[in-house]
Order: sequence, then C-alpha cells, then structure tokens
Amino acid sequence: MPNRIAQAMSLPTLTLIAAPYGLGPASKAIALAHAAKGKFRCSFIGSLTACSIAKLTNLFEHVDQIDYSSQFGSAHSSCQTASHTVFINTTRFISNRAKLPGKLYMVDTLAWMRTSPPNGAHHLEKYYVQTYISNQLASSIVSLGSTHEVEPIIVDPTLDAPLPRTDLLAPHILVQVGGMGSPAAMQGSGNLYIKFLIANLNNLEGNVTLVLPPNLHQDFPSEGKVQIACATPLTIGSLIRQSDLVLTTSGIEFMYECAARRTPMVFLPPFNATQEQQLSHLARHTPSAVLFSFHVGILAHKFEDLDRRTQSIQTAGQHGAWQRQLRSIFSTLGPLGDQELRDVTQLIQSDQDPLFAKYSFRGAQAIVNGIYNG
Repeated sequence: MPNRIAQAMSLPTLTLIAAPYGLGPASKAIALAHAAKGKFRCSFIGSLTACSIAKLTNLFEHVDQIDYSSQFGSAHSSCQTASHTVFINTTRFISNRAKLPGKLYMVDTLAWMRTSPPNGAHHLEKYYVQTYISNQLASSIVSLGSTHEVEPIIVDPTLDAPLPRTDLLAPHILVQVGGMGSPAAMQGSGNLYIKFLIANLNNLEGNVTLVLPPNLHQDFPSEGKVQIACATPLTIGSLIRQSDLVLTTSGIEFMYECAARRTPMVFLPPFNATQEQQLSHLARHTPSAVLFSFHVGILAHKFEDLDRRTQSIQTAGQHGAWQRQLRSIFSTLGPLGDQELRDVTQLIQSDQDPLFAKYSFRGAQAIVNGIYNG
C-alpha cells in the first residue's frame, strides 16, 4: 500500500478549469479526469453547481469554486502548482500566464462558431477543438500550429453499469435540460422553463425521468409521473441506455452521450443562444427530432453577442414562446400509445444514426494521451 500511494503521488498534476455556462464544460472535465486515471492527479475548478457534480465523481484531489468575475487570485493553488492546466470553453484566465507556471491547453467545443483563434491562443501548448457534425473550422484556426481536432469528448460508453428496468412494458423517457445555472441566464428563467416542461411531461404515456442538477431538486420534487433524478457523467450513460427516448435541449455534450448509445433524441426548445445555433444544424440533419418552429438569431461569434441573444431567447420564452413550442412537441408525442411511440423512435433513430456513425467517441482519451505524451 505505501508503494502504491507513493506511486500515485509521483504522477504529474492536471488542473481542469470549466467555463460556468451550464454543466457541459464540467462534463468534459469529468470525462478527461476519468480518462486520466493512472496518468495524472486531477483537480477541478468551476462554478458552485459544477463543483457539486465534480465532488460526486471522486475523481479529483481538489475541487475549488471560482468567481469568474475575479482576476483568478492566489486562492487556487492547484493551478499554481499544476504541471498541466486545461481550460474548457473558457479563455478568461489564459492571459494570466505568470500565475500558471505549467503547460497550458484549451478544450473548445464551440470552435466551429469562431471566425478566428481564441484570445490567448499563443500561450497554449495545444488547442483541442471538438468536431461538430459537418461544420468546417475557420482557416485561421486550422492553420494555427497548436490546433488538434478531436472526436466527441465523453466518458467511455463501454463502461456503463447496467440498470434494471422495473417496467419492461411501458416506454421509458429520459429528459435533460442543459444551460441551467449559466451567468448569462435571466433571473428565474430556468425555473420557469422547467415548470412549463414538467406540466407537459405529465401528459406523456410511459415512465418519465427528468435529470436536474442537485441545486434544483428542492424546487422541483418528483410529482405525478415525473421522477426527478440526479446524475453525473459517470452515471448518466446507464440512464440513457435504459431509455427508449430522450428529450433534451440541443446541447453538445448530452447529444453525443445519447448518440454514443444509439438512443433516439427529440429536441426541446432552446434555452440559450448556443443551443439555438446547434438546433439550426440539427433541424437540417435530423428533421424528425425537431417538432416545433423556431427563429434563429444572427450567428454570434463573440461571447457578449451570445449572452445578448440568450437574453432575447429567454425574454421571448417567458412571454409565451416556450409554451407554444412545448405544446407543438407534446401535441405530437402525447397522444401516442406505447407501440406508436416505439415506432416513432425507430424513425428518429434511422434519421440520427448516419449523422453520428463516423464517431468512435474517444476524444477524452485522445486529449489525455496527447498531454501525457507531450
């Protein structure tokens, strides 16, 4: 045992800093830490909600909350002593190079939306960009010497633990809402969106599980046929596998987690600007999964533009857009019986399979190996 402890303590250190926009960046950090077991000692830095999820995984030596409006002060010693620091969808502290003595990396799931490399790219040892459907990267990003395009970054789907189905006859529907907790969100918009959603979910046939972050469970206890659950990227795969259909906002992380397990998806109304941009592509590639009409705002390339568009989406949502869009979805799904719902899911799956068939979903392993091998 002492030898094993000494061996573990001799591993290089990897600090993962997740952007505060929902739980997607934290999911990437957890996938990377899971792939890094035996190669790195990992620490996590993120928002309060992201930290609560990171702690549940037991993958990190240190989990620290950060104030993203600060100047990245001396409180985060895990960064100042790390041999490798990875920024996930955030460039906010990359320019603070003097306080980060180790090698710096960035993982970017929104590179397909950029017209130029991110701020501070010249500080990066490697810039990992996650592929997105058929979108091409800007030439200035492709030509950047540090750019490495990688496949979807999720926890290895072959490691899912099996979950028993308590009801083998009724369809099981899993529901996930992304973007909650983002600093760009308007006050009360997340709770209102979930309230509208639950009212419609109770009209579905079958068993319904709604996955929410821990901080929202007090506001939304299980009621009617909707069971509220908490899951981490290490456990969500098992919930996806036992489901016949997934209803989800069009976030990148959860979409790939479902695609890796060949579980059909129907997309919910967008809660923020990046979901809206992604939905515009998905509507073209998998039209059977988008059962409502929506307007796409001007493509935004700056974070402040995305934040403004998010506020426009949420203002419209609070004034009736979400309710109209949800009614459109559930007027299609609600009347379906068990067998009819299964027939619809097969149609959706036949739409989605070709879109994701090219992926092996091993982006996390590729990034960890690239950092480890230098």
